Amino acid sequence: MQVSKYEDRIVGAQFSFDGALYLTSRKDALNGKVLRLPLATPTLDKATLLIPEGKNALDGLVPSSTRLYVREQVGGPSQLHAYALDGKDLGVMATPPISTVGTMVRLAGDDLLGRHQQLP
Repeated sequence: MQVSKYEDRIVGAQFSFDGALYLTSRKDALNGKVLRLPLATPTLDKATLLIPEGKNALDGLVPSSTRLYVREQVGGPSQLHAYALDGKDLGVMATPPISTVGTMVRLAGDDLLGRHQQLP
């Protein structure tokens, strides 16, 4: 089933345990925004805006049981931002200064395995 077309500017998608597909969209949002699409009604007109465009560019997301982890590009370095599945901002995760967040893998519950590298 086709969910979007090129002009919708969907650049990423992740299935979640809560019966939804989380989409990264660049339509009218150069830095990206996150949409939540219920799998029960998988047409883009049923998607809701979960995280609006911010000052940092979205560069990946991983949903867990109750959270959505979003990698954000902050100039050269990146950071990991946590949100509740209803879009509530839970804050930026602690990482070493001037570092980069790499691969993110969802584990059980809200656990996330991530790779980061501190820049010289």
